Formats: sequence, C-alpha cells, structure tokens
Amino acid sequence: MVAPPPARDAAAAEASTSTAAGEHRARLRWAVNTTRWTPRDDHDGDEFRFLLDLLPPNERADVVKMVHMADKKRAIASRLLQRMVCHRVTGVPHADVTIKRTKGRKPFLSREAPARGDGATTTNTTTVPTVPTMPDARNFNFNVSHEGDFVVLASEPDVVVGVDVAAPGQARRRGKDGRTPTAEEMLRTFSSVFTEREKDAVRAGGATDDERETVFRQLWSLKEALVKAMGPLGASVGGGGGGPPGVGTHWVTVARGPTRDVVDANGEFLKTLARMTFTAEEWVDAVDAPSPPFALLTIGDLVPEALRSAYEDAGGEVF
Repeated sequence: MVAPPPARDAAAAEASTSTAAGEHRARLRWAVNTTRWTPRDDHDGDEFRFLLDLLPPNERADVVKMVHMADKKRAIASRLLQRMVCHRVTGVPHADVTIKRTKGRKPFLSREAPARGDGATTTNTTTVPTVPTMPDARNFNFNVSHEGDFVVLASEPDVVVGVDVAAPGQARRRGKDGRTPTAEEMLRTFSSVFTEREKDAVRAGGATDDERETVFRQLWSLKEALVKAMGPLGASVGGGGGGPPGVGTHWVTVARGPTRDVVDANGEFLKTLARMTFTAEEWVDAVDAPSPPFALLTIGDLVPEALRSAYEDAGGEVF
C-alpha cells in the first residue's frame, strides 16, 4: 500500500486543493477525515446547521435522516466535497451547483441551474444552463465514497471515474451469532463475485485471516470503483484505472473507464458528456494519465471562501 498523504500544514485552502505542475485542473483527488472533525453540540450545534444551510433542501434531508452522528458527518462531507469540486472546476457559484444522480445513484453535475426554491441560496427564477463550456474538461465528472474514517472524491476531465474507499475491519464484521467469519467463509459467501484467480490471491495473502482480509478488501474495492465508474453492468476498464493509494490503513481505488461503456438507464448523465469518441491513442493517454495523490482537506476547506468568516463565527475552524 502506498504511504498515506502528508499531514496538513498551515497553508491556505487554495494551496491544498491546487494541482501540481503537469497535472490537470479537473483531475483531483480529495480526502476528508471525518473522525477528526467534532462539531460542537453535534448536529444541533451552530456549525453543523451552518453547513446544512449550504445544501439544497433535498440534500439537507438526506443528511438529517441519518440516525448516527458519524453517518451524518460522512453524508454532509460527501455532499460538500461534491459541491466544492463542481464550483472549483467549472466556476459555477457554489449555491447554483445542482447535483443529480443516475438510476444507479452515481452523482453528477447537472448542466442546468435549479429553479427558485430548489437550490441552497440561488435566486434563479427559471431553469437556464449555467455550466460553461470547458474545452479542456468536456466530460468533467466525479465520484465519491465513504467508509470508516474517510470520505474521498476523485474527478476526471475526459474519462469516466469511480472511487471506493475500504476501511479495515468492515469486510469481516461479527455476525448475529457473535462470530467473526474467516477469510474462507467470506470467499464462499461471495463465490459468484470473485474469480478463481482472485480467490487464490486472497488465500495466499498471508498466514492470518486479518492478512487475507486485507487482500479481500483491496480486490473488493477494485470492483466497487469499477462499478461506480461505469454502472452496474458496465464493461471492464480497457486500460485499467488509477493506482490504489492508501489513506492511512484505508485502501482507496480509483477506476477510469471509457464513456462508450457507461450504463445510464435514464440517460441524464450521458447528456452531460460532450465527447463520446476517442482515437485509440487518445484513449490510452487519457486512461493512463498520472493519477495525483490524495490531498487531505478539512471541512473548512469545503466552505465557500466568501463564507468562511461566517463559518468561523458559527464555531467552525478554517486553517
């Protein structure tokens, strides 16, 4: 597993979310550790309520319906990551960003602004296109995942992207009988999902079930990322995806795939992709482009710059 991202320093948020030389402005990898974020008074406090107000009503409802505070934190971090990456890449005002989902629940940026009352603070009275044409990112899309300590996001300018984070201990949870399943029992449970070669890789992953679970978790993450990129029946990624960097003890996979193999039952996501054909050389260049390391962000980084002072007044921290 690749080493985790470096600890965050005191640099401004703009620096932490910028791309290094040679990288693409729309090819981003962001991660937030939600266990390190402890809003005062939990979901009833001013800080959490401030953040909820940054979301449109439907997204706020998705967050508050969560029963446990840990799930609420992951849910709001995920939605703030999505809105910030769309705002950062496209220049659309944060309040006018509209996130829709495919039938398979893949989030994507709508190319139309919400009508009044549908957005967080938008004043639009009609539905009008707001996302500018981006010649360098005609197929801008993103994906998110959360498990354990982290919420992660990956975005791409041309190819379709999926991301998955797998936390330790999640694959072998105790059952109702109080037992923790063995690696071999897990393989039997998911026998239809793994190939014989993959099963052999899990068995050869180490001398203990914990070691074998690590290999199981990595393979499962690869499959999850691919499905999240292409859809539940998508074809395999022709040239493979980005490498799976580690975030601490968590395993993160980024999958990149061709637009032609996307499964989108309702067709709305496909309509946001302006370029559907590539030459063989262009495809290889796009799918094999260097995948940047994950930048570790804070919740404060996900607040629009103009509102960060007000966020601090509500009890939030901006570094």
